[in-house]
Amino acid sequence: MRRPLGANSGLLDPKSVVAYRYRAYLYDELGRGGAARDDFNRILELDPDNKDAAKALKRMGPDIRQMKVQ
Repeated sequence: MRRPLGANSGLLDPKSVVAYRYRAYLYDELGRGGAARDDFNRILELDPDNKDAAKALKRMGPDIRQMKVQ
């Protein structure tokens, strides 16, 4: 079972845009796109004008977890 990096460790400040950004890019590099997308979305919740997070989400394309199978 994969746990989020920093989860329950006290190492990730839940209001730190910088911490979420670093973790999102790390997740993306590790091929964990869903986790990266979650962190980029969290960044936009904390800072709706964050261009880096918006650009990263746009680059990642649609979230396949939200797509319906026909």
